[in-house]
Amino acid sequence: MSATAPTAPGQLGVAATPQDLMAYLGQLDAWLGERRRELDSLDAQIIEAGRQAELTSDMALALALWQAAKTRQNLLLSTWDSGRIGQQERERLSALIWGRLDTANAGLAQLQSMSVSLPEAGRLCDALVAQLRTRLNTDPTAEQQQIRLRDLRAQLERIRDQVKLEPPTLAPAAAAKLATNTPAICPGCQSASITTTTKSPDAESYWRCHSCGEIWNVARRQSSRIGARSWR
Repeated sequence: MSATAPTAPGQLGVAATPQDLMAYLGQLDAWLGERRRELDSLDAQIIEAGRQAELTSDMALALALWQAAKTRQNLLLSTWDSGRIGQQERERLSALIWGRLDTANAGLAQLQSMSVSLPEAGRLCDALVAQLRTRLNTDPTAEQQQIRLRDLRAQLERIRDQVKLEPPTLAPAAAAKLATNTPAICPGCQSASITTTTKSPDAESYWRCHSCGEIWNVARRQSSRIGARSWR
């Protein structure tokens, strides 16, 4: 399983305890090491697959975020000074964790325009790596998700065939219910690459788009639309 950025202690303006800071620094170091190894592996796969034109921009941003996090880690370790810290150093550490990363001098214009903290940079880097894994089909769950998607579509076609056998008076209602419970495309990007973990999808099922990452619930989405129209 791929590593994920650790949860940061404290908050901006509130000093974390020495124990929480020590635990976080250890977790951050482990994440940086694992993330770098995975980024190097993905970079090699992109080159091997000849997909530099398609994926280099995402890879470059992920690497730039990692480097910004690594640079901030160096400042954290310098301030930590092997645990020889007082209240002032603890406040400084919290400011370094939750304050804006120094991206003005980043070599990537896309990162220069961002205003992110260390935890935010970690989450963004994780999301980019997950997206790259999926697009390169190296996500260990990607194949299972595709199989699940094919099974759901086959199930949908069987249900549609059954709807056609309904009595004329019941067919419209059954067809409407089917259309409501089983979306064909993502409402955000219109991609057909969608799936749900529910074996028998209904209006309360949650769906996820593998193209843009959006997650939605049919019933909640319809309710929000009705509420939005009622204010017009």
